[in-house]
Amino acid sequence: MDLSIVIPVYNSQKSLNLLVTKIIDNLIDISFEIILVDDGSIDNSFNEILKLSKENENILGIKLDKNYGQQNATFCGIVNSSGKFIVTIDDDLQHPVECIEKLFKSIKEGYDVCYGIYTYSDSSVRKAGSLMRDFLFNYLIGKPKGIDISSFRVINRDIVNKIKKCDYKFINISAQILKETKNISNLKVEKEPRLYGNSGYNFKKLLSLYLKTALYYSKFSFYPEKFKKGKAYKIESKTE
Repeated sequence: MDLSIVIPVYNSQKSLNLLVTKIIDNLIDISFEIILVDDGSIDNSFNEILKLSKENENILGIKLDKNYGQQNATFCGIVNSSGKFIVTIDDDLQHPVECIEKLFKSIKEGYDVCYGIYTYSDSSVRKAGSLMRDFLFNYLIGKPKGIDISSFRVINRDIVNKIKKCDYKFINISAQILKETKNISNLKVEKEPRLYGNSGYNFKKLLSLYLKTALYYSKFSFYPEKFKKGKAYKIESKTE
């Protein structure tokens, strides 16, 4: 199988059918699976996942027993993937699905990871979050200059197999990637409009995410390794 497409899902029942349809329509000549990880949604997201998985044998649905956060839910999907390359994409339809194939072609040029990076950000909260993230990754984690990160990316299997060994209670996928490789490229992509709902992140949640990332991954962190260990997620059920 060429691609495993991992999608962390939180209260996204309205967008899932369209998202999955767009993925299937855009990956005609590539073998793939879609892994939908329900991260403790309180709407009918998992019922929609069950419906989609019954309609398409290439869809795997996973339901976590509670909300662990986007990073840990993505990690769960990565651990349960089987493709040669793994794509991670958000559930809100703002990542351009038609660029998955472009990311796939880019990583096959010899990179370990390729990130899809928006040409702009239209949210003041997101801009503030990007400034915090850039400071954290540039100065505290050691991201190479000229490389940007996002949740829209493709990762090769060698790096995935290393990431899967992480035994932290909290996972930051990009920070974990940077522990394993700096052979990374970027691809500029256009941000799609949000069709349903609002972002699950506000300034407080972004600040909490980046403080936790600094605690677990900063090269200056004094947080003992033994306190980082634990279960990153627990699966309640899977589709067959």
